[in-house]
Amino acid sequence: MARVDTDQATILLAVVALLIAAVETTPTLSPETCFLSLTPEPPSVLSSDVFVTVATTDGVFDDGLLDGGGLNQTTENAGFVVTVFQRQFLDQSSHAVTILTDAARGMLGVKLSILKALSAHDLSLGSDQLLRNLIAPTKATAPYLWNKDENIVAMPLYFATEFDWKLT
Repeated sequence: MARVDTDQATILLAVVALLIAAVETTPTLSPETCFLSLTPEPPSVLSSDVFVTVATTDGVFDDGLLDGGGLNQTTENAGFVVTVFQRQFLDQSSHAVTILTDAARGMLGVKLSILKALSAHDLSLGSDQLLRNLIAPTKATAPYLWNKDENIVAMPLYFATEFDWKLT
């Protein structure tokens, strides 16, 4: 397996595909419930009880810009945020035991499943590896009530990636 230069769209689409394949939620994720978004919080509420967005975060280009790759590539230290949204309807008012800890539907179980799916993994395109370093979790935001009217809880998880842009 060789590491190849790539682009950020390929990275993000690979993350979405990996989440759909590997994350255990009830109901399971699909392209309709796990998708790319411009921001971590989508502009509208979906009808699904669970949905996940993947959005890019700011990136920084290597100080050497084109060092080592000539005119064909440049390295970006970038990242993405995975935000889980889930309707909270199993707990009594102002309680969060089930939404946090339920084995099948709890936010902390979904968090663990996402960490297992992404942490310390490379992304592949066929037999080629896309990242300079393995995906690394960098930040976890505590679950919060995102939409009070729909009773939806959100939890963002941040990850770092380092890859080479293919410039040719």
